[in-house]
Amino acid sequence: MSDTRAHDLLTVAEAAERLRTPESTIRRWCAEGRLSSTRIGRQLLIGRAGVDAIIADANRPVPMKDEHAETNTMNAPRAFTMSAARGHRR
Repeated sequence: MSDTRAHDLLTVAEAAERLRTPESTIRRWCAEGRLSSTRIGRQLLIGRAGVDAIIADANRPVPMKDEHAETNTMNAPRAFTMSAARGHRR
């Protein structure tokens, strides 16, 4: 294996450390196909590009809420009232 190609693969422990998640999660993500992986003998190796993509996705900023899109909850019907809790009918 060339030196460049060897750097494209991570062990389960290395991927877990980079993603700050347990090794069992890395193995599950590989089984689910969420991370690309290959098995060489008994060792599971994970593609660095997949790990980097998860990191990039986690670091992507979350869009701000549109202030005008929020609904006014003051006039919304109440699903639960104190009188209903006491068994009174409206």
